Amino acid sequence: MENSKKILKQFGVIPLLRLAIKKEGGGVESTGPHKVKLIEDKIGKKIEYQTGKEIYVVWYFVEENGEKKKYPVPVKDKNDEVHYLIQRLSVFEPGDEVILECKREGQRNIIDVMPVKEKEPKKKEKETKSPADIKPEDIPVVEDEDYGEPPEDLFE
Repeated sequence: MENSKKILKQFGVIPLLRLAIKKEGGGVESTGPHKVKLIEDKIGKKIEYQTGKEIYVVWYFVEENGEKKKYPVPVKDKNDEVHYLIQRLSVFEPGDEVILECKREGQRNIIDVMPVKEKEPKKKEKETKSPADIKPEDIPVVEDEDYGEPPEDLFE
């Protein structure tokens, strides 16, 4: 299928990262763990196959085995909340490597995200203070931040 790959490359088509495939008779089957390097994420729109409606998605661009791929995640889940995978991937930076794998959790499938741990030289262990040694002024104060309003049509 080398000609097909050349055509995709020539037209700038980025293939989808396939974490699961549909089975005959219904359901999906995991394609196993995928070690990927996170490249970037972009907000876009896509037609939802179940409803035919246009929805907002976050497109995650990754590199797997030297090939650039993309994976769409809807901004909102079925409960009208921010999709768990967006929340999970937000803690990583471009260039980080993770393992993505479709796993069965009860009646549904989820995408598990595991960071790839690089071998690091052993660091000296930090000194731990006993609670009696901690001064009140050493404890950071965490306050709610104003993140502003999202675009009005983002959650429609």
